[in-house]
Amino acid sequence: MHQKASQGISGRDGSYPKENESEQDYIAALRRDASLAKLTVEGRLFTRHVAIAYPYGFHNEISSREFARSGARLLFTSVYGISFIEPKENYEYQLFKRWAIGDEITGEMLVNRIETLSAQKPNVTETK
Repeated sequence: MHQKASQGISGRDGSYPKENESEQDYIAALRRDASLAKLTVEGRLFTRHVAIAYPYGFHNEISSREFARSGARLLFTSVYGISFIEPKENYEYQLFKRWAIGDEITGEMLVNRIETLSAQKPNVTETK
């Protein structure tokens, strides 16, 4: 699920269903991909599988649910921005925004972006 249909590999755009794919077949494909990702991370990197960054940001409710079932609790989209985490009871997963940081980004540019995005935090009313 790490390619676009136009690349001619799987006929699938990221974690989106294929055209005319049944929901049952789609869920089975998601579960296979999630299982492979978990085995790869835990088997080769010797760490727990807790996060998925969606290739191209392609995701939907079904893919999020299936990847969360595999143990991923942090799901990253390709939506530019910063996510503010609010504690939730019994949450299954959370979708987070992200942004690319390439070699052309200086430390000063990184700090400026973080400050700009952090200023966009919504006001949260504290309850006692």
